Amino acid sequence: ADDPLAMETLRRKGKVSKSKSKVDTTNYNYLIEPRNILGNEETEGLQSSSTVGIDSIGNVFLAWQDYGKDGSLNGVFGRRFMSNATPFGEDFLVNTTTTYDQEAPSLITNAGGQSVSVWMSGITTKEIRGQVFDKDGNTLGREFRASGGNIGFNPKVALSNEDEFVVVWENIDSDGRGIAAQRMK
Repeated sequence: ADDPLAMETLRRKGKVSKSKSKVDTTNYNYLIEPRNILGNEETEGLQSSSTVGIDSIGNVFLAWQDYGKDGSLNGVFGRRFMSNATPFGEDFLVNTTTTYDQEAPSLITNAGGQSVSVWMSGITTKEIRGQVFDKDGNTLGREFRASGGNIGFNPKVALSNEDEFVVVWENIDSDGRGIAAQRMK
């Protein structure tokens, strides 16, 4: 049962919000809802650099880099969840290219559920690659290269509801280092 005095004390300390919290009065720990969920099935090894997209009805697309799981070095993996946190399926490989590293993913999902994931690809000469997914998590087209022949780091992506997206990254070319962008459809 909720203890009103304990709740008020925790509220004043900024520990819980009024609308979404419950207090365990036996030891005065607090729980904040909704519950935490495990985003990836495979927890062996090193998973890092997570990113998330969400559509207009609350369905979630997670992506992260996972060391060694794609048969090479780092690979980008994803998993989709319904708005109630029930998984749509298992972890899946986002990148098609598996030679060397695929790392530092960035992901965006539009209101209709279409998603774009971009990442760095390569070992020392990094390029920016990406993949588009439909609302059901199926790939649309092939993996693409956004950065042309230039070296790129730290990609980010923005997606419109008209299926256009922009990829931006730190660019290294013959003129030095700068910010580059590519508008795609």
